[in-house]
Amino acid sequence: MKEQGAVVVKMIVFWGALILLMRQAILAGWIDRLIM
Repeated sequence: MKEQGAVVVKMIVFWGALILLMRQAILAGWIDRLIM
């Protein structure tokens, strides 16, 4: 059970980081468009 819990935590952290990176990329894209 402990190992399974660690895997779940790793997946949540991975997806959370991925979503944050995507959100930052989208925000940067919008800022670039506004500047242009």
